[in-house]
Amino acid sequence: MKKWYAVMKDNDDTDWGFGSFDLDEAMDMVKPYIVDGGYIAVIDEGADPVCIDEIRF
Repeated sequence: MKKWYAVMKDNDDTDWGFGSFDLDEAMDMVKPYIVDGGYIAVIDEGADPVCIDEIRF
């Protein structure tokens, strides 16, 4: 299973397009947004992408 780590800028963000396939890189990318509720949505990149987990801070 290939995972996409979507950087969510806040709780209202619904765009999975900003992120990385590398978790460490996504963790660096989300740092500026954590104060506003930013988190990482873990996306299963199968035929029908679906959020399978969230990494909250």
